[in-house]
Amino acid sequence: MTKLIIVGSGILGLSVAEYLTREMFQGIDIKIITNNHKFSGSKAAAANLATKGQMFARDPHFELKLHGKKIYKNWIHNLIKEDNCSLSIDSIFKNGEGIDYFTSINNRDKHYLRVKQDDNLLKKRNLPTNSILKIDENKIKYLDESWVDAQELLNILKNVLIKRGVLFEANDFCQKKYHEIMIDKNIAHLIFCTGAWTKSLLENLNIQLPLQMTKQERLTLGSTFFGDNIIQNFKNHFILSEKISNDLKSKVTFSGDINKTFISSSSLRIKSIHDMNMEELNSKNNIILELAKNFLEDSPNLKEKYFYNSNEISQLNGFRVGYGHTEIILDKLNISESKIKAFVCSGAHKSGYLFAPVIGRIVQNLLFS
Repeated sequence: MTKLIIVGSGILGLSVAEYLTREMFQGIDIKIITNNHKFSGSKAAAANLATKGQMFARDPHFELKLHGKKIYKNWIHNLIKEDNCSLSIDSIFKNGEGIDYFTSINNRDKHYLRVKQDDNLLKKRNLPTNSILKIDENKIKYLDESWVDAQELLNILKNVLIKRGVLFEANDFCQKKYHEIMIDKNIAHLIFCTGAWTKSLLENLNIQLPLQMTKQERLTLGSTFFGDNIIQNFKNHFILSEKISNDLKSKVTFSGDINKTFISSSSLRIKSIHDMNMEELNSKNNIILELAKNFLEDSPNLKEKYFYNSNEISQLNGFRVGYGHTEIILDKLNISESKIKAFVCSGAHKSGYLFAPVIGRIVQNLLFS
């Protein structure tokens, strides 16, 4: 049997394993090695899928994300059915409208110029020209946004993989483990899906970095808050709201529905994954939560909503990484001392969730080309 080792149990690692364990790939034996780090970016991802980023002309993954979005609901439907869980699709994934709130008309118009592409370019791609609209005096509305409950999706994926016979090994991936794999003649493929840890891990193993990872690394430590019934009477068709700061450099994001609401914000820039300045992060979070509270209380469109007691919400912290404007790195690694084919598959920030339904097919084409 073809043996595949995946390092990392975040959204990309689990999604790749899910695709490669479908019936058409019978004969592939997969093991996932993970240390279940409490600061995993996948676990702490906000629920919103930044689909409006698809409108950026600079986005090289434009078509791929659009395809992923089209099949997302059906993909989750099949996972729920196989897991035999009682959750509904709408409690995990939802399409709807998003709205950005700005402090002035001028700021709104500046941001609009960033996210709205030329109508002729959109028409050439058979895309609607009215999916991003300026409304009232200080808002931008997006007609096609999405969100996913990150934690629930990870849980369902893991349950499905266990049922399909995927093995999970709780272990730190160190030099010793790497060398054991390199000399194991039964292992054919190795994939690093380790997010913010990928660059330092490859360097520690003396593996040449992919070209995209030689660009300036942008590491951040961020928080996502969530709780039940944080916002009452949330209009059912609005699933994403963002409050943009006056300098346009930070924001507070609300996503989800009336049953479970997620709050995330701009992250704290750090120098390395060993740099965990929780005091500074908590200080920033306090400011963000106060801004979120004031926004909900002061907004005339949200008068019927109420906020929460800070003791009643949960918080998850996680490392996130980026390299320029690259949202996903998928490349073959040069390991000359072994016949094993090795690859890296790493998403920037929470972008892994955008690619989750489609990443497996791309990895499959790389593995067996």
